[in-house]
Amino acid sequence: MPLVAFEGLPGTGKTTVAIKLTSTLGKASYVKITKYIPKAILTKFRGKERSPYEKLVFYIEWFKRLCRHLRKELNKSNGKLFIADRWYYTIVVYYSYHASLTVDDFLKLVRYYEEDGDLLEPDLIFLFTISYEEYVSRLKARGNYKEYEITYDFYRRCSTYYEALGSLRQVDVIDVTGRRVEDVTGDVIRRLSSLRGN
Repeated sequence: MPLVAFEGLPGTGKTTVAIKLTSTLGKASYVKITKYIPKAILTKFRGKERSPYEKLVFYIEWFKRLCRHLRKELNKSNGKLFIADRWYYTIVVYYSYHASLTVDDFLKLVRYYEEDGDLLEPDLIFLFTISYEEYVSRLKARGNYKEYEITYDFYRRCSTYYEALGSLRQVDVIDVTGRRVEDVTGDVIRRLSSLRGN
């Protein structure tokens, strides 16, 4: 199980848990997703109004770049666990929300990208779920969010897309509502140990 990814709504603690898990485990490496997109390109792209489809294509191509690098790292990993705080599913979830896709159409799009040999698939996905009330509270406390992200419509529809991933991939759901980072990290470690037979 060399590649594990966290998924879920913004503010659910994906990055925080991924970093803490990496520091706790001996043989693990944190995959900083945003590291693999040049800032100059990102600034230029974000400087203009883009359609949801243009954003989808741009970010998927960027993710392919990440996967090419990560594939090399995995080939020489010698059993090291790679931990990513999100995966390309988030890109598809956001596109599906803005394009008002049905769950079936969302899954068709995920399947389409699964067949792309340039994209890696995680061995396991941890999906963090959260109550709407705490979700809004966390985003407001963080301060870095878009107005549409705190609407119930966004929360409900994106949660539905994420949960639908369980029909395609091995997804382990963890409810982070009211829980500390240390508790969630411990839960992830126990589940990983169980799955790896340790």
